[in-house]
Amino acid sequence: MKKLIALLLCIVAIVSLSLVGCTPSTEKPNTVDSTDEFDRDTKINTGKTTLFISNFNGAFGEKWLKAAAARYEEIHKDDVYEPGKQGVQIWIDNAKQGGKDIISGMDNSRDAIFFTEYVYYSDLVSSGKALDITEIATQKLTKFGENKSIADKFTDEQKNYLITKNDKIYMLPHYQGFRGITYDIDLFESELLYLSADKNNGNDGFIIDMDETMSKGPDGVAGTYDDGLPATYDEFFALCSKMKDLGITPVIWTGSNPVYFTEFLASLACDYEGLEQSMLNFTFDGTAKNLVSSATESGITMMGDTAITPNNGYLLAKQAGKYYALQFADRLLNKSSKYIDLRSVGALSHTEAQKTYIASRFLSTESTIGMLIESNYWENEADDMGYFKTMAKQYGEDRASRNARRFGFMPFPKATQDKVGEGVTLVDYLMTGAFIRGNVGQETGKEYEKALALDFLQFLYTDESLVEFTLYTGCPKSLNYNVDSIMDKVSPYTRSVFEMRARADIVYPYCDKDIYVDNASNLNYANFYKTVVNKGQGNTPYQYPSNTIYKDGVTGLEYFNGLSVQFSKEYWDNAYSRYYI
Repeated sequence: MKKLIALLLCIVAIVSLSLVGCTPSTEKPNTVDSTDEFDRDTKINTGKTTLFISNFNGAFGEKWLKAAAARYEEIHKDDVYEPGKQGVQIWIDNAKQGGKDIISGMDNSRDAIFFTEYVYYSDLVSSGKALDITEIATQKLTKFGENKSIADKFTDEQKNYLITKNDKIYMLPHYQGFRGITYDIDLFESELLYLSADKNNGNDGFIIDMDETMSKGPDGVAGTYDDGLPATYDEFFALCSKMKDLGITPVIWTGSNPVYFTEFLASLACDYEGLEQSMLNFTFDGTAKNLVSSATESGITMMGDTAITPNNGYLLAKQAGKYYALQFADRLLNKSSKYIDLRSVGALSHTEAQKTYIASRFLSTESTIGMLIESNYWENEADDMGYFKTMAKQYGEDRASRNARRFGFMPFPKATQDKVGEGVTLVDYLMTGAFIRGNVGQETGKEYEKALALDFLQFLYTDESLVEFTLYTGCPKSLNYNVDSIMDKVSPYTRSVFEMRARADIVYPYCDKDIYVDNASNLNYANFYKTVVNKGQGNTPYQYPSNTIYKDGVTGLEYFNGLSVQFSKEYWDNAYSRYYI
């Protein structure tokens, strides 16, 4: 029966597609001579039909895809897609190309399906190079034992964005990336770094032992996942001071990729603003409730509620969340406080920052580091780099392996006391996607390829495959699905990420408004934190708060006020007036 279905798919593809030229791969096929850890071919098997997949092989690696491919290959091992061949081979081409680079070269690629990040959907759709996948995205997954479709797993924001005005879908969401603060649970317990419910306990408000009642944390509720963690920025910096007094370096992050810290600050700002206010930066349609009228050394004064349209989008540079996030940066980067590992404003790569953080608990040559500013995928990336394995060999599996280390994803502390008890807001900033090459199956002899690519992509978005992705990466796919069945099999860090994700509103930094769709590459958080500051030598542009504050002596206040200089009415009119004039 499977063979018959596969042959019918092939016939349908031949009848329905016009045949046009497609440049084939110049790589000479090899015969299989070994298998990998998933019992899959490690060389191209000319006796099977091969489906080529492009995978962005960064922090999330390829194990998740190899595992799914192995299951798919087993299911279809007897199927015939082309004469003289039996079964299917999923061949993974690992790459590090982002959306624009992939789109430009798609037509001549051998890959049928692409998994990547930083994809501007409007570029993909307007290029005409992606296949219409509406049918597999909207049909019920009944053949996989599910009664819902892939699109049913979209959030409302994703539906508004990914379903075009003519009701077509060309891309599916891939994985999620949240910037945040990682903390070492074992260190917090051994050094008693949790905050006490009794602020006057004689230990500067920190617990005296692990039996003491902890503070309520930023959610303001006792007995929940964030008990004892900093509720406010003030408590966070009290924690940093406590660590420093104990000889612990409070924080490290990558210095060679300063945009990581910028996106972290943007996440802090969004946590202050909440989902609705944060989305104004992309929709320019709604009422801004937290705009700053003036900011001085004495504090800030607020504007009243202000209607935001494309005409006055520049006013969003004055959002209070951005002010408070830059105040946080100012305190963290204060040279006299010595809260950071100085490599964070140097040339330290993100993977070296991970390695340094992991190793600092064991190396006598390193100060122990309490927290890491990174993304939720860092633990998987460090594992793929072999850092945990190296530590485990040196210091023992029971102390240093990934399964032995206990890290947590720290809920954002709130900027002010009155914000304690408000919900969590996270930003899924990676803009990831999965899509199929538009001319797939149009090469003579490969008419089967379109139906096969559509079927495999749909297979990868079943609940079973989504859960399997999390099991292998410790990270969420950017869809709604239930992971309860595997929470006892993942690391404490993964559990903490999913616990906070379940409680959070999530900002997806995109929308279907024309002003955003046409300017997506400019309207992003990396660009929102460009500033102009006059330090007595004329206006100087800056882009990265970490370097600017630490190295150039610009204060957080100056940086914030400079945002409105950069995003002036004149600048805005020159860039976007066609949307309102």
